[in-house]
Amino acid sequence: MGSSVAPAATALIDDSVAAVRRSTAGSLTDVVVVDEGRIVLGRVSASDLEAANGTEQMGEIMRLGPTTIRPDELVNAVTDRMAAKSVRSVLVTRPTGELIGQFVLSEDVNDE
Repeated sequence: MGSSVAPAATALIDDSVAAVRRSTAGSLTDVVVVDEGRIVLGRVSASDLEAANGTEQMGEIMRLGPTTIRPDELVNAVTDRMAAKSVRSVLVTRPTGELIGQFVLSEDVNDE
């Protein structure tokens, strides 16, 4: 199982669900809700985005307090915690809460 840090789809708290759906069409990815300074405010799962009323704003459907890690955390410790919780990605932020990206587990058979 491999891992990588990848960009995360983002939206502002007052963006409409309909607009975010259009911008992420077909990606089936979670969306990180950030402020203008890229400070993480919440997260919206792909399924919650799809199920929401298109007239709502992202701030209305986001889940507060998503789990984050810092870029200096040890990969083995992070992957062990992720495996224990059965999650495939976790947000990477600076100590200020600014989004860097997401740490993603992959099942690449060539990785060891």
